[in-house]
Amino acid sequence: MLYVLFRADEIDDTYYILNNFFVCHEFNNFIKKIIIVCMLFYLILLNNFNNILKLPIFEYLILVFSCVFSVLIIIKSNHLFIIFLFLEIMNLCLYCLIGLNKDSNMGIESAYKYFVQSSFSTIIGFFGISLIYLSSGTLLLHEIGFLIHFDNLNWLFVIGIYFIITSIFFKLGIFPLHS
Repeated sequence: MLYVLFRADEIDDTYYILNNFFVCHEFNNFIKKIIIVCMLFYLILLNNFNNILKLPIFEYLILVFSCVFSVLIIIKSNHLFIIFLFLEIMNLCLYCLIGLNKDSNMGIESAYKYFVQSSFSTIIGFFGISLIYLSSGTLLLHEIGFLIHFDNLNWLFVIGIYFIITSIFFKLGIFPLHS
């Protein structure tokens, strides 16, 4: 059955939906509520910012809502490829948001540089995902967690994890890859 809803554990309230691709948990719902409240505060601040700098508000809102929707899907996802796919959709919205102010050449230049560097990071991340799939045979996070728990790892899996962490660090601009 393609659309299966079952209870993963009787102790906690974890549900897997759509053939284990998405997980429902109380902590996920709490994080989703925090993100939605932060987005509402951001929209209030956007109203004040738009009075100062005239941006095309319709395009801006579409990009912001797409970015927030991608983050909400990433939070609910249990599959590594879906997480990376929606991370790329979120990055695509960020490229457009960076370069949306057409009066500033610095914004367009930084959006272009971010796009080129992030596409290189995407290649590294997809290679890491392929190494994980090659070594474990699955991309579901709870099954990968079982493999890590039972210490059933090989060197391809560890290299794949390093590649994915490097890709995420590169996209977030964390310490070794911040420039």
